[in-house]
Amino acid sequence: MSILPLDADELARRLGIVADAVSGPYLESALSVSAQMIDPRCDPVKVTANPDAYTEAAYQLGVKVWDTSTRALVGMDSTGQMDVYGAMATSGMWRSVLGVLQPCLPTGGLVVG
Repeated sequence: MSILPLDADELARRLGIVADAVSGPYLESALSVSAQMIDPRCDPVKVTANPDAYTEAAYQLGVKVWDTSTRALVGMDSTGQMDVYGAMATSGMWRSVLGVLQPCLPTGGLVVG
């Protein structure tokens, strides 16, 4: 579950595909993985103040997760869980949306370490 609600139909629109009974659970999984990557890094108060930044970052990252998973680099199941290899393959992927996510970060975008 993400800090803010995310919609599989919106992700499908961005991907140029149709959300149906087959793709729907995997679209949800891609959004779940996206949220799993960015939620721990966000300040919920700042997310509430900047919902557009959060949702845009989540969808952009969801597109990247979908693309990665469809190339068999990330193993996802319909509950949104990644296998160990998938977690390793995507561990730094959240940084690709750092600029968009910046208003939601507790440090204001400063990444230490």
